[in-house]
This record gives sequence, structure tokens and C-alpha cells, in this order.
Amino acid sequence: MVDDPREMKCYNATGCANAALLCFLSTPTLVEKTKPISDGTWKKILDLKEANSGTTDKETIKFTEREEAENCLAEINEFRTQESLGLKPFVARDKTSVDSLKPVDYEALAKGLTCEALKAGNAPIMSDTADASVMYYSGTSATCFEALNAWKEGYKKFSNVTIPPKYTSTEELYKTGAATNFISLVSEGTDTKTTCYTVSGCTEQGLVCVLQPAAFKKEELPITSAF
Repeated sequence: MVDDPREMKCYNATGCANAALLCFLSTPTLVEKTKPISDGTWKKILDLKEANSGTTDKETIKFTEREEAENCLAEINEFRTQESLGLKPFVARDKTSVDSLKPVDYEALAKGLTCEALKAGNAPIMSDTADASVMYYSGTSATCFEALNAWKEGYKKFSNVTIPPKYTSTEELYKTGAATNFISLVSEGTDTKTTCYTVSGCTEQGLVCVLQPAAFKKEELPITSAF
């Protein structure tokens, strides 16, 4: 990976238990107190490694707002409004309306939503600039049906609690997407504006839904009724 060209001769080594190859360079590649590789070449190496490993950075990840037919509200609300839950449906954000909600800075909100974080299920969920939070899904295909089924499975995270604890940034339970996605799905908001996005640029397909107001508030119970 050195920058300057070198003459190289390679030889097969015999007489050993394993096959071996020895290559000799005309000039040393490692010289004391000298950078073996320039900063520019090293950056290219890191970029290549990242591309081959299947991870992309926040400059590559892309969020595309879903059309009404694929915005997942029908699937989400079918679950929320079932008789056993009786929750209010989420509603689509009307871009032409004027309300008290501060517009979401989606660029700021997306800073922590890297491909790696979405796939690992540890992405940050709270906006620093607006009263908004996210729920997300990453998988082989990001259909509303698959996302909803995954979000519902988060119930298992609360099998040993009667009421979920207060939300704090240090609460271990809320450090996993499985838990926060489930709580977002069954949040008690009565007029939650929801916008869902298709995530592209990752090795897995993704879905991110932005909720306003946020499903969580610091030092408050996200759910007030027992499961």
C-alpha cells in the first residue's frame, strides 16, 4: 500500500510443511520516523475497507419520505386501535398546516442513524432540536408488515415489569431499539404526527418513522397504565 513504486521479486519457498511465498522489495517500506503511507492513501484504504465490510457512513445513508400508500400508518393504526389497546391512531403530518410543533431538523436527527446503528438496534431515538423521536427497523426487506411484527416483538423486553420505568438516557432498558420501538408503537399520545422514511445506502433495507411529539420525555413514564 506504499505510495511510491518499487521493484518486487517473489519466490516460492520449499522444504517447509506449509507452502510459502517470499517477496523482496527494492527499497524498504518501513523507515524509522517516516510515515510508510501518506494520509491521502490511508484515507482511500479506510474508505475501501468500509465499503467492503458493508457499512456506510452518515454521508452515504439516505432517507426518502414514503408515499401515502406505503407510509405504514394503516398497519400501525390497525394495531393501536384494536379493542384490547384502544389507543388513538397516529396521523400523517400535514405539511401545509400551522401548529405548535417545531419542525424537525431531519439532518440533525439523522446524525446518529448510521447503517451500523440501525442494524445493531442501538440508534439514538431522541431529537436534540425538536420534540420528536424515532422508531426504526432494519432487515432484508423493510415492509410495513415486517417492521410492525418486529416492533411488536419488543413486548418481550418488558416481560418482568408491570409498568415501564421512567425514560432516562442511562436506563439500560431503553438502550435497545426493540424496547424503544415497542414503547413508541403503544405510546399514549392522542395526536401523534408521524412521517416514515425508506432508508437506503445500507447493506440492509431500513425504515425510520419520526414521531411528533416524542414518545418519550426525560424523567417521565412513557406508559402510565400497566400492561
